[in-house]
Amino acid sequence: MKSSVRNSAERLQGGERHQEKWRTNGQVDVDRILYSPEFRRLSGVTQVVPPEEEFHYHDRLSHSIKVAQVSATLARMLVYRANEGGRECFAEINLEEWVDPDHCYAAGLAHDIGHPPFGHAGEAALQQILELMGEKDEQFWDLDSQAAIELTNSDSSRLAERSFEGNAQSTRVVSKLSFRGDGLNAGLNLTLRTMAAIAKYPWAKGGHPVGQNKLAQKWSFYPEEVGILDKLVRAGFVQPVTDKNGAVIRVHRWVEAEIMDWADDISYAVHDLDDFYRARLIPLGQILLEIQRTRPTINWFESSFDFGHDADIGEALQYISAKLKSFQERSQASFNDPAQTPGRAGGRMEEFNAAFEQIRSLAQEFTRSSDFSGTHEAHADLRRFSSAVIKYLSEAASLGFDAETQRVQLRLDPTAVLVAEFFKAINSYFVIESINLAAMQYGQQFNLYSLFSGLHDLTAEWMEKQAENKKSNRLPARLRSYLTTQAAPGQATIPVAENPTSTEDVADAPGEDLIAIAVLDYITSLRDAQAAHLAAQLRGARETPTVAGNWLNT
Repeated sequence: MKSSVRNSAERLQGGERHQEKWRTNGQVDVDRILYSPEFRRLSGVTQVVPPEEEFHYHDRLSHSIKVAQVSATLARMLVYRANEGGRECFAEINLEEWVDPDHCYAAGLAHDIGHPPFGHAGEAALQQILELMGEKDEQFWDLDSQAAIELTNSDSSRLAERSFEGNAQSTRVVSKLSFRGDGLNAGLNLTLRTMAAIAKYPWAKGGHPVGQNKLAQKWSFYPEEVGILDKLVRAGFVQPVTDKNGAVIRVHRWVEAEIMDWADDISYAVHDLDDFYRARLIPLGQILLEIQRTRPTINWFESSFDFGHDADIGEALQYISAKLKSFQERSQASFNDPAQTPGRAGGRMEEFNAAFEQIRSLAQEFTRSSDFSGTHEAHADLRRFSSAVIKYLSEAASLGFDAETQRVQLRLDPTAVLVAEFFKAINSYFVIESINLAAMQYGQQFNLYSLFSGLHDLTAEWMEKQAENKKSNRLPARLRSYLTTQAAPGQATIPVAENPTSTEDVADAPGEDLIAIAVLDYITSLRDAQAAHLAAQLRGARETPTVAGNWLNT
């Protein structure tokens, strides 16, 4: 049994970097990401709540660093356990050629580097902007009476088809937009292996496996970067599987992407819970206490959670239970191995009950039923519980080898997947679905609507001056660079894939509005505070300075 060895040194722009004896290719990728301004920007970008809010929430940077740490540690554990536990299924395979902590670490650092200001609320707003542009919705553009969007000559319905997606934007940032070196559109020039590890959803929009509608909302490649996906497929990092009619029925991701994805789930489940418990928004102690004091013989799957101890906690557990059952129903198949995903036939009740019993066991690590007090003991108790959950979820992962595809894959205990979803559902009930967050996100989205509208107008004016050979600096320098490196002055559209591998790539890729795409790229280079500040300036808010400061050109 022997697998093909992939070239881990090849970089996106071609060729290989001169190897240093003290730095691996994965470590070079890590350093390039760490030193990029786009990565540093994440310290001012929302994870769930704006980072400056009460000073104790994770921002997108601290989240990414922890995802990277969990991902790298998970990779080391997986390889160690595979080597120690007998290598019968990995005969003639060098696991380090499949799982490397440095590439996993790099992927964790970069996986959210393209997320816009205001987190997922910002992502939803930018998606809606493109959809409404495609519909030429005049009422939408009248939202800000000072902004009158004049669409370019391109087919704006195709702009709506392209849409906006944070994962695809991350690919775009590291492969093209990040300013490094002299080459235009060169990005960070990472290795193909790290690019594959970043690609959680290795397809363009609409290219997800058929029948998996949940995955239709996610993709890692815009039409402009579809050539990168082709490279990853040709190099063997990504392997789509099609039926006899050519429809994609499954996509085998690179195993390091699977590791990073699970690390992201672990970090999201645990660290957001940590934030909101310390903020006294989640009654974690009461929830765990309620689970601990139920009778050992309970059938959690059929429970109404009306225990009579605390009606509010019972209502929360009812919501969480419904979320987990819905997750099981949606998760009929995974990327690689349907048997590893919650919801397999005949096992839902057993998995559900096993997950609650595991939560009951983990709850023993948490001794407090009251709100977070801020004392040394309270911190220690929370750390002990968080560590226990991370350890359990990490150790629920293992490596397997699929003889048919000749690929190393990540295997997850379905019970552990449900445990992670349990903690996510707690966050959803007490925070994500709250009116406080809804009101905040509405205001954030309004800021992005008016920001996009105003920048679109300014950019259209600048483009007209360029077409007339009139010099103008009335745009931020980064936005001007995005425009001039992607198209000649006055050109209405930018190319689709840079180096398309077939005529189908060009024919199937949606056309793009140069101004809209460049404005989107610029907005995703901003921190939350910068986006809010610039939106206020464009609306003429009196409390904002008109000329002072040079951050627009940094």
